[in-house]
Amino acid sequence: MNSTISLEQTKAEFNHWRDNKETLGNTTPDKLRQQAVELAQQYSTSKVVTTLGLSGSVIKRWQSELKYSPTNNTTKQTFIALPNPQTNQPSVAQASIMLNDGTSIQLSGCASTQLLSAIAQACTASQQV
Repeated sequence: MNSTISLEQTKAEFNHWRDNKETLGNTTPDKLRQQAVELAQQYSTSKVVTTLGLSGSVIKRWQSELKYSPTNNTTKQTFIALPNPQTNQPSVAQASIMLNDGTSIQLSGCASTQLLSAIAQACTASQQV
């Protein structure tokens, strides 16, 4: 955990984000989620959720999503094998993939529709793990 981030600093960052978000449905930024999960390892979960204005179920969900455990202080990285590019495949200049958890993938440059499909399927499959 980044020892320079305290519970009070994170509370201030959550308050700033809440005060400045555009809509009620905005997903909590990954940085704030990660800080909350890490703080729940340093402090009691009840202290973290009370201080940050969260619910216990949110922290548990974030811990699960971030693949965080007390013995593994890093998020799980997933390797996604992509197909070889085909020169005769139709290509897309830009694409955006938005996952249910709020993760956004932006691609720029020529990519085949086959490649984009493989990326989207791999992202969906890795979320179900």
